[in-house]
Amino acid sequence: MTYFESAKVIEFATDALLFTKVISFINKIAAPCGKVGADVERVSNGMGPDGRIASGIDPCMANLRTIYTAEATQAAGS
Repeated sequence: MTYFESAKVIEFATDALLFTKVISFINKIAAPCGKVGADVERVSNGMGPDGRIASGIDPCMANLRTIYTAEATQAAGS
């Protein structure tokens, strides 16, 4: 594997880890939302504009879409 290939895998793996942490966190927030009658989707969407959160999520989502698109394309060609 070349350095570039390794770097891309590191980038995608880091993004996937961040995304997994965010999904896990939102799942944990769902219980308190349910207890107080808050809509977890609105809560998660409301958190999105916070620059501390959005700055990490947006690139992560773009990279994950790239991975899944590449995998789907490769699977369709097989």
